[in-house]
Amino acid sequence: MKKIIFFICQLLIIFDLFAGQVILSGSNQSTTQGMTVNPYNTNFKSRHVQIIYTANEIIAAGGIEGNITSLTWEVIELTAVPLTNFEIKMGHTSQNDLSSHVNTGSFTTVYNKASFNFATPGYNQIVFQNPFYWNGIDNIVIDVCFGINSTTSNTGYIKIYNSDTPNLMRGVASNSGTLCNVQTSASASGKPVMFLEMNTSSCMPAMNFRIHAVGSISAAAIWTNAWSDVPDSYLFTVYQNPFDQIYYTKTSQNTDIGTTQRIVFESLQPDTQYRAYVQSICGNDTMQLVGPIEFTTTPVLDLPYIQNFEGFYMNDNVLPYGLAYSFVISEKSYWNINQIEPNKAELMFNTTEDEGFAVTRLFTPKLNINRPVKVTFKYSLDWQKMSTGNNTDYIRVELNYTPGYSITTLQSNSYWSNTSVQDLILEKDYYPQYQNTELFFLIQLVGGIHHSVMTVDSISVRPLNQEAEIVSFHLPGQDGEAIIDSENGFILLNVPPPTDLSILVPVMTISEGATISPNPTLPQNFNYPVYYTITAEDTTIVKNWTVYVNGIQSVNDNFSQKLIDFYPNPAGDFLSITALKPVIIKIYDIKGRLVKELYCESHTKIDISNLSSGIYSIKVVSDNNLEEYKFIKK
Repeated sequence: MKKIIFFICQLLIIFDLFAGQVILSGSNQSTTQGMTVNPYNTNFKSRHVQIIYTANEIIAAGGIEGNITSLTWEVIELTAVPLTNFEIKMGHTSQNDLSSHVNTGSFTTVYNKASFNFATPGYNQIVFQNPFYWNGIDNIVIDVCFGINSTTSNTGYIKIYNSDTPNLMRGVASNSGTLCNVQTSASASGKPVMFLEMNTSSCMPAMNFRIHAVGSISAAAIWTNAWSDVPDSYLFTVYQNPFDQIYYTKTSQNTDIGTTQRIVFESLQPDTQYRAYVQSICGNDTMQLVGPIEFTTTPVLDLPYIQNFEGFYMNDNVLPYGLAYSFVISEKSYWNINQIEPNKAELMFNTTEDEGFAVTRLFTPKLNINRPVKVTFKYSLDWQKMSTGNNTDYIRVELNYTPGYSITTLQSNSYWSNTSVQDLILEKDYYPQYQNTELFFLIQLVGGIHHSVMTVDSISVRPLNQEAEIVSFHLPGQDGEAIIDSENGFILLNVPPPTDLSILVPVMTISEGATISPNPTLPQNFNYPVYYTITAEDTTIVKNWTVYVNGIQSVNDNFSQKLIDFYPNPAGDFLSITALKPVIIKIYDIKGRLVKELYCESHTKIDISNLSSGIYSIKVVSDNNLEEYKFIKK
């Protein structure tokens, strides 16, 4: 912390020393001694170097449109020999880096000298012979060349910064000729700490302006207040593609110096490109635009929507794509990402001071809901009650058409004292009234709170299951696997003697979320067909199932004695039937078509070799009695 304070103070002192100068500096500072890409070093007799500074960088340092009349470098060591034919040119460019050489044909020559060197180490100013007019919009390239010197000497270096960022400088060096008309070819990950004497504004810009969260209908921006001369407010302007007119404006009042601030752009359209700018306002003085920051809102998504933060890696503390938030009461409450492992992060809601009531909403993308859904929100909470008042605090989850218009709501229990709870789940089914309903999932922490943290484990909106299936079925003593005919709702299986079929409890699996009647844990009499009704999770499908054991069950439970016995089941080419008295036997396929009919007095063997594999019904008629059985043709 002391080092940070010292560096800030040092910058402020330098700013006072060079009044009217813009300080272009940053972290990861080092020197450039001996580097090929070096505007001040005599390791080679000739050099040609280009350095880029972005408009946003200059504006963030307080620079505004107008003439640039000098530059200042921090010289760490002087060169042992003077630089021959030393020349500086400046020009505008749309390039954001020096991954390629910038053409200097339209550049302004601001300084040249046949023999050049600095007098002493330290901060050294080069006063331009011709000023360079900056338009306040484009990036700036500074082009430096010299040579050919009389000799070489590995001396001369200046302070650079951002040594971990590629393509900030670009150069070429040689001992055999002049290079001012030769394109640069080698890049470096740093550029000089530099002060430009130019027009400045006392109204400091927003620093590190960036988009923090982008959803379907809103986006949150984040920035840092200046370390001095904090503006009275910031004006944000948002343009929608094709960017020819203002779509949205919002003003944010400022707070303490050096603090992180947030603002939400609302009433946006899904799957749309936007550009955001910010201006600082200090009384009657308005700073020029900083930006643009470009972003595209999330399109309307199809279900399921699941976000569990597994495998998510935090990038500049930006929320995952599609998650956005808005402030209802206090802008000092906010959502952030906390990286807990390389492959796992947590979504956290924070309040940092006593705020009375704080409500900050978290939004998922808009969702295309054309069927019933299940809403699930898993979270933990470390909550501290305010010292006064009896405010009720709770977590609320909603499905909404528009912010503030709740379609369905579920909420946690109220918390009345300091509380730390883990692994809570809020869950509810929602049945849309209309087809293709566009909704979003909203979370709120409501109440009088102080230093509270809610950690989100997962967010889910998934369709309710529309299946009403018996996936597996098993009885005690069962021989082989049960045959499940989902199309017709039949289950056939064999349980050989001596198992008592009258009091068996099945073990079965049904579709996820479905319900069953009667209770499958109760014993049933499987001497006769047993009927189950399965209702799908979304309640739109109700399906009747019949379980046949050994294929020898009557549809009439009043029979005390069966009219026939038959075997085997499943059968191959023949089916043997024993009748207790003369009967008429009719065999039907699964579609109800009669495939065989015969008369049997006591015993017969039926050739079924010409029948296709599948499930068949046997209807037995004797006098006024009717029995029905099922068998399987292999």
